[in-house]
Amino acid sequence: MTTRMLAIVLLVGSGFAQTIEQQLTQKLKGQILTFRLPAAGDKLRYDEKGDLERGSPGMRGIDDLITANSFSLHNDELEIKGTRGALLIDPYSGLAKYGIVNKIEISLKLPRGLPPAAAISAALNKVFEGEQEIREHSCNQEESTRFRDFVNRIRETMGTISAKPHESNVPAEMMCMLNGSRGYRYGTGITMPKVISAPDPVYPQALRQQRLQPTVHFIIRIDENGAVTDIVALAEPALAGAFTSGFVLRKWKFQPARVADKPVPAIVTVEINFRLY
Repeated sequence: MTTRMLAIVLLVGSGFAQTIEQQLTQKLKGQILTFRLPAAGDKLRYDEKGDLERGSPGMRGIDDLITANSFSLHNDELEIKGTRGALLIDPYSGLAKYGIVNKIEISLKLPRGLPPAAAISAALNKVFEGEQEIREHSCNQEESTRFRDFVNRIRETMGTISAKPHESNVPAEMMCMLNGSRGYRYGTGITMPKVISAPDPVYPQALRQQRLQPTVHFIIRIDENGAVTDIVALAEPALAGAFTSGFVLRKWKFQPARVADKPVPAIVTVEINFRLY
């Protein structure tokens, strides 16, 4: 699977907006860009320091990636239009892909006192990660293999997965999700997270109209504070609408996992069942 691309751009040449926009499009159109901090919302705005002014903190796996489609300059702001990518794993093939969830518009205020090309590069680098940074926290080959084995075991036992604590005679081990986030998976020596609050998802209208009743499985990371920070769905492309139901997991709250009575991040599985009554 092609992983996230760099957002560093070094532009050379004239300062005319059209020329710069053309260079941006040539370099970055169709590329997957990774936010330094996941941000939720379909219209985001950043100030010249790279701080989020419009939008809200998001989750990795659904709020950290965009595919850039177009760029335009308006006075001292760079506007990017693209599509929001969400990480999906096909439950039949086990292959991972980025499914398109919705359109997104991002406005970056350019820092003052710099030539246009340098200002654009600075603004992009404040909001998006560079290639070297992505490599530093990406899963290594051994971690990727371990995660694929984990996914395959889920695929083999679909229908028996929940967010309840698990018991295993295998020692708890640190695992790396496809987006580079890490947490303990269940095993001996760890007390797994417990659900405190779990609001029900909204039944996607598109699925209701087709009278589909899918079961969608999610792999989520729960941090030391009991918040869901990362999400990956096991869903075939035809059920992409059901995947969006997992966004309610933003609001789920857990007692965090513990090792030696110390809160630790954990990776667990959750299933959401849609039924028509």
